[in-house]
Amino acid sequence: MSLTAGKGVEVELEQVESTHHVYPATISFLKLLITLIHPPKQIPLQDLAVSNEQLNTVPENLGQPYCLPGISPFTLFVIDNVFCNIPNREYSRPSDRWQTNDLCLSYIERSLASFTLKSQVSGPDEETIDEHPTSINYSCLYRGRARRI
Repeated sequence: MSLTAGKGVEVELEQVESTHHVYPATISFLKLLITLIHPPKQIPLQDLAVSNEQLNTVPENLGQPYCLPGISPFTLFVIDNVFCNIPNREYSRPSDRWQTNDLCLSYIERSLASFTLKSQVSGPDEETIDEHPTSINYSCLYRGRARRI
């Protein structure tokens, strides 16, 4: 089996773990990502919205020089490659499926908690600047709901 250079965890997930139906590297990587994201402590939402203080919950150079810096490449991987494909993968241990699901949701929750509202919202005299543009495909998050409606 030939592994493509430069894709690391993605290749491990798609070519090695999926083939053997066990996911130790993916589960460990998700735990690492969750540990790297430090959401702000219990700060009231109103204070976060008006504060000028930068919280720097995610290192700006995360992943550099191996991929685009910041959290976006990791978020894309977790949502598109791991979370959206949970129902499509086979698992030797059913607990791995639920652990992977839980870790993905924990990562998404921490990622959302780490966003600064100031960069996403503008006042009447300010321009809105989106510092972290994303092109995340959220369709997998709605598949189950669309069938029930």
